[in-house]
Amino acid sequence: MQYEAGARTVVSLDNRLSSRTIWAIICILFGAQAVGAVAVQHLFRMDLRQVYFPVCLLLSGCAVSALFRVFAESGRLGRWQWWIPVFLFGFVIFTLSNRSYPGAMPVFSPKVFHLVEYATLGLFLCFALLPVGIENRPTVFFSSVLLLGILFGAFDELHQAFTPGRHASIFDVFFWDFPGTAIGLGIFLVIRRLDRDH
Repeated sequence: MQYEAGARTVVSLDNRLSSRTIWAIICILFGAQAVGAVAVQHLFRMDLRQVYFPVCLLLSGCAVSALFRVFAESGRLGRWQWWIPVFLFGFVIFTLSNRSYPGAMPVFSPKVFHLVEYATLGLFLCFALLPVGIENRPTVFFSSVLLLGILFGAFDELHQAFTPGRHASIFDVFFWDFPGTAIGLGIFLVIRRLDRDH
């Protein structure tokens, strides 16, 4: 597994899954999150303006991913490209937790969204941390993904402590955010295994 410079730059999972395929997966995830946010807004009877900015961020992530997919194998993009989805999606999570959503009428526990958000973040972290080397240093790779997920979850909870109408909970970090990140890591391993089998 390596990043190769040249005419065809390939981020590979055992030299099979190309950069273009990874960017397609990232694009689909951003798009699915945008559709999901609008669906939840409708289901919870929220004002569309409450999710307008996060949805715009998600759609911009979709557009950026599609653009990066076009240039992925040109040799002009470096390793930094894989951190773009991480930071962009982290900002989406930050904007979603930066408000209290007055008037929302939840039909199920909003805590479920922690799992969905952090599973996506965990998968993006896996792609960004590929240079760590899952083959040569799997323990470092796994622990780096999980640790970064926990740190971001803790930062987001701290941020909520200063957001009117929200409250911080260490419980959320360890019982929702951490498992969500672990699910993202698990999805990455499944993709990798399926890729190996083809």
